[in-house]
Amino acid sequence: MLTRFCPTCFQDHPAHARRCYRCGTSLDEPLPGDFVDHLIHALGHPEPETRIRAARLLGQVGDGRAVPALCDWATRSSDMGFLEAIADALGALGSPEAVPVLIRLLRESWLSVRVRAARALARIGTPEARAVLHQAATQDPSPAVRRVAQSGSSGDAIP
Repeated sequence: MLTRFCPTCFQDHPAHARRCYRCGTSLDEPLPGDFVDHLIHALGHPEPETRIRAARLLGQVGDGRAVPALCDWATRSSDMGFLEAIADALGALGSPEAVPVLIRLLRESWLSVRVRAARALARIGTPEARAVLHQAATQDPSPAVRRVAQSGSSGDAIP
C-alpha cells in the first residue's frame, strides 16, 4: 500500500487521504517556496533515504541557504548515512560557517563520516580548518583520516 507523507509535518497517511490528520495541511498542494526550500524541509523527513538524498542535492545545488540547516542536522542526527551526506554537502558548499560542525564530526563520529569531514574541511581551507587537519594528520588513530588530513592541511589535492 502506498504511503503519503504530509509536506508540512511528515505524518504518514494512506494513499486516498487528502488532508493531514495531524496538522490539516492539504496533501495535494505543494509547499510554498523554491526547490532549495523544499530540500531543506526534506532534511527532516522520516525516511532516511529521503533525508540523505536531500542533503546530497543541497550540496550539488550549491545554495548557501542550506548551510545553517545542514549544520543543525549534523548536531542532531545519529544516522551515519545522513551524516556522511551532510559532511559531503557542507564540503561542496564550502562555507566557513560549517567548520565548527565539521570539526566535531571529524573528532566524534564514525570513521566514514570522519573521512568525509576531513575532506570537507580541506575543501573549505580556512586557517582553523587547516590547523585541525594538521593535528589530525599526526594524531588521528585512523590511517584513512590521517591521509586525508595530511593532504588537506598541506593544500594538496584531496584524495
